[in-house]
Amino acid sequence: MRILHCIGFFDKNYLYREYYYTKYLSEIPGNQVYILTSNKSYPFKHEKKTSFKPGVYKSGKIIIIRKFVLLQYTDWVFFLYKRIIDRINPDVLHFYECRQYITYKVAKYCSKKNIRLIYEHEQRDMGSSLLGRIRAVFFTIRWLKKIMPYVDKVRVVTPGGKKFLLDNVNSSITDKIAVETLAYDKHVFFLDRHLREKYRKENKLDDNIIVIGTTGKFYPAKKIEVIINAFLETKRDDLFLIIMGVGEDFYVKRIKEMIINKKQILFVKKFLNKDNLNIFFNGIDYALWTMPTISFFEAIGTNLKIIIPSGQGTSHLQGENFIFFGKESGMNQDFTSIMDNHKIQSEITMIFKNLKKYNREAKRDTHKYEITYVVKNLLRLYQGDY
Repeated sequence: MRILHCIGFFDKNYLYREYYYTKYLSEIPGNQVYILTSNKSYPFKHEKKTSFKPGVYKSGKIIIIRKFVLLQYTDWVFFLYKRIIDRINPDVLHFYECRQYITYKVAKYCSKKNIRLIYEHEQRDMGSSLLGRIRAVFFTIRWLKKIMPYVDKVRVVTPGGKKFLLDNVNSSITDKIAVETLAYDKHVFFLDRHLREKYRKENKLDDNIIVIGTTGKFYPAKKIEVIINAFLETKRDDLFLIIMGVGEDFYVKRIKEMIINKKQILFVKKFLNKDNLNIFFNGIDYALWTMPTISFFEAIGTNLKIIIPSGQGTSHLQGENFIFFGKESGMNQDFTSIMDNHKIQSEITMIFKNLKKYNREAKRDTHKYEITYVVKNLLRLYQGDY
C-alpha cells in the first residue's frame, strides 16, 4: 500500500504523532510510506532552526519530500504539490489539520483522483484569541465543509475534536468519525529503575520526596502560575515541583519571578529530547498538565501517574495512571477552559494535599495507548475495515 501523509511541518526531533504513525506504518510489510511537507520548521517562537533544504530524503524506510514554501503565514503554508501526487499515485492520503491550508489543497486534488482520504483532526475549540476565532470561522471551517464530503474517514484524537466537527462542520458525519488516541513508543518511553535512581541522585532528590513535574512549551493558556500557586498553597515539606520547558519570553520571566526564593520549586528552561524526557519521567513521581498533550501518553509509558483536567479532551482516557481534577464540570467541556483560575487552583491543591508514594513497578494496563496498537487501528482505517 502506498501511503502519503501530508502535513505543513515535519521534524522527527519533536516526536509528534505523524512521526510515530509513519515510522511504524513503514515497518509493516507491503507498505511504502511518504511524507509530503514544507521545508519550514514548526513556527514556534523558541525554534532556532527556521527551515530545511528542499528535496527528497530517506528516514529509515520513509521517504520525506520537503517542498519549498511559496507562501506562509504562521502555520498556514503553501507549496507546489500536483506533480508529486501524480508521481506517487498513493492509495491513501492521510492529511492533518485543515487550518494549515496546504493539507486542504492536497486533499482536494487527491479527491479528484479517487484516492482514499483519511483526515486527522485535533482542534477542539475556536481558539482563545480574536485572530484564532476569525481564522476558525472564515477559513478552517469553510475548508472543512468543502472537503468533508470527499473524506472517507475522520480520525480525531479526543472526543472534543468530534464535537467540534459535528457542531461546526456537519452534524451528519458521525459515522465517518473514529475517536482514537495519541500514543507512546515503548522503545522510547519505558520504566527503568536505574534511570530513576540516577536522575534523583544527580538532582539531590531523596527517595522520600514526592516529585511533581510538568513539561512543554509554556504560554498563558498552560496556566503554569496556577500550578505554582496550588503547590505553594499545599504547604507540604515532602513535595517538590519541577517545571521543565521553554516558552514565550514574557511568560518565562513571569514564572521565574514567581519562584524566587522558593526552595521546593525548580524551573529549568530546556527543551527535552526523547531520551532526556524518558529519564525525567522516570525520575519524578507524578506529572501534571492543564491541557491535552502527547506527553500524557509518553509519561504513562514509564508507568507514571499523571494529573490532568476532566473534559472533552480527556474523557476517553481510562486506567490507573490517570488522576482527574474538575470532575464536576462533566465531560462535555474542558474544566480548565470554563473555570476561573481560583477554582482550578483549588482543585489542584486538593489533589496535591492527598498525593502519596505508590509502587511504580506495579502492573497497570496501558497497552491501548502504545503506538503499535494505535497503528493497527490506523491501518484498518486505510483499508476501510474500521
